[in-house]
Amino acid sequence: MPEKIDIVIRGGIIVTAGSVSTADLGIKDGRIVQIGGTMVADSEIDARDKLVLPGGVDMHVHLSPVEFAGESTSWADDFSSGSRAAAVGGVTTVGNITFPRRGERLSHVIERVAADATRDSIVDFVLHPVLFDPSEDAIAEIPHLAQQGHTSLKIFMSIGDFDAHANGLVPPHGSVLMRPSPSVVAWGGQGRGGDDHDRASDRAAGAR
Repeated sequence: MPEKIDIVIRGGIIVTAGSVSTADLGIKDGRIVQIGGTMVADSEIDARDKLVLPGGVDMHVHLSPVEFAGESTSWADDFSSGSRAAAVGGVTTVGNITFPRRGERLSHVIERVAADATRDSIVDFVLHPVLFDPSEDAIAEIPHLAQQGHTSLKIFMSIGDFDAHANGLVPPHGSVLMRPSPSVVAWGGQGRGGDDHDRASDRAAGAR
């Protein structure tokens, strides 16, 4: 007799990256462990004539408020309503743009917002902390955040004092955000862009 698993989804039309087939699907400890074959589970879901799809990923959502100068601005959704809307649409992971309070460390804003997301979200989540001030303390936090799995940052080029902080936010050669800083590279983080962007930036710099 096969080992009992947690859930069997029976008879669904399973869509993977390489095939479409009708089969049973087994889940244990929140993970797909078997497609097809004999399965026994504590719970079963009848998925006949229904599509069984991989979960979608939306890496840019706004589900936590912006708190600045004693005021709080909320978006249309929070982690409770937004995650439920995501799940209804087949999105199982969201990436939240996470704004710190004035003077708040990046690690602190992640801890604060993660507590809300853990409590309210019904889907998986990623937090992108917003870096407003590239101070020495903030830059020093980046490797530690990456060690904990937080390998992305949000930087706004449209804010009024971006130019004043440009030396801390972009490489000195003028190629804006195209090459990751050494702090990020050392811990496996990622920067934006590639060779095409770098060449375009270099040409623009040479034309000035």
